[in-house]
Amino acid sequence: MFLNAHHPKPLAPCGLISYKRRMSTLEIQRGVFPTASPNEKKTSLRNTARRAHADARRASAFEYAVRIISAVVVVAAMAFGLTCSVLAADRNAARASVTDSEATPGRTVVGFVTRHDEPELDEEFSRVAEELRRTHTVIDLRLSEGASALNGVGVVIVAGESDFPDPELYELDQFLMRGGRVAFLLDAAVIPRAGVKANISEGNIFGFLSVYGIVVNPDLVLDRSCAGSATWGDISTSSSYPYWPVVRAANLARTHPAVAGMSSVPLAWTSSITTQLVGAGGANKSVLLRSSSDSWTVSAFANLDPGQRFEPPRESAFANLDPGQRFEPPRESDHVHRIADESGFPLAVAVEGTFESAFAGQKVIVQSGRSIEFVEPEGIIETSVRTKMVVFGSSMVFRDDLAAQFPESAELLASVVRWLATDDAETGSSGGSAPTVEWTPRRLALIILAVACSVGAVAAAVSVVLSRRRRPSSRT
Repeated sequence: MFLNAHHPKPLAPCGLISYKRRMSTLEIQRGVFPTASPNEKKTSLRNTARRAHADARRASAFEYAVRIISAVVVVAAMAFGLTCSVLAADRNAARASVTDSEATPGRTVVGFVTRHDEPELDEEFSRVAEELRRTHTVIDLRLSEGASALNGVGVVIVAGESDFPDPELYELDQFLMRGGRVAFLLDAAVIPRAGVKANISEGNIFGFLSVYGIVVNPDLVLDRSCAGSATWGDISTSSSYPYWPVVRAANLARTHPAVAGMSSVPLAWTSSITTQLVGAGGANKSVLLRSSSDSWTVSAFANLDPGQRFEPPRESAFANLDPGQRFEPPRESDHVHRIADESGFPLAVAVEGTFESAFAGQKVIVQSGRSIEFVEPEGIIETSVRTKMVVFGSSMVFRDDLAAQFPESAELLASVVRWLATDDAETGSSGGSAPTVEWTPRRLALIILAVACSVGAVAAAVSVVLSRRRRPSSRT
């Protein structure tokens, strides 16, 4: 059958009209419609124009989405950058140096309390700080900054014999109540660099600690098992100096992980410790270091002159030794407080368990200039979770001058901090402060950035979807 090329009806069943509807725009503009009616021409022109401009519409939608995302990211980045700048300016240099790479789960943050009468970390404790930094992140800690200063800190070290304002003691107390661990290196006797006369410390940190049932006595321990030389400020000697006890293996709690592996521990001008655990109960004490049975105590207000001739009390276990092997009588008589029995005097103790808050039922004294207020503490935790603390009767051997003479002291403190930072089944706590959810500027900036990026992404997705929607073609 012969088909007339100019007759539309017979050609429709052959599908040529559908084929011709896919002609190029140039053909349509030239009027090449051998089988199309005037209405079909208009429909084809409209549909082809839509298809011809589809890419342009999609490009426009993508450009619009990109602009939205770019604007949102720029604004959020500006806010985040401004926030970080403010934080960097406000935060002290040591804390700012704690980078994300350092704050890994395996590195506990150790906060060394500064900004009182206590010595600065890198000025007098740089040797032990260097040892601690091998496995921990060590920062200067200022309790005056409030609870936020303790966020993320696992172990706090308090060294010296300072007076702390009540609000700072309260933050330290609540850190302990939340399960934070604390190492106290306390000097009940003030040892001068110039002169040879010690004095009794009047810092309130001793009364604070005694509320937990741990008393650093205002005395100094003299021990026949002592260092053979001493150099500190005006004090220098090459002979035995009983104010520097050396704890031998027999008086070390070698099974305790805090001092495991230590064969002997030198100390300097250390006080005895008494534990009278009170409060919530469930606390267990372990004496880590103790003096020998040939030891005695004198008042912290003592003469430290190494040139004096020392003599143990007559009741001591070695009073009947050959005179050539005894300490000679002192030039100035010091009052002997106590004489050691076979177990000696505790010089360092570890305590694990639960404690009552030192501020339970008490008010916090807040002083501003000459004005004093008694403030009821808000949100106080009165009973701690199971936690740990270690108390030394002196900080002297950990200071740079003596740490250089006795490098074992840095190893000792590192071992103690490692034990404090370690979680175990007995304590069942995290080894650090339980960080409270606090809406800090940094956290807000991160949230704003996340929300802004999410909104931008949703806007871009909607724009893409709308650009790809195809309206159905009109068919006759």
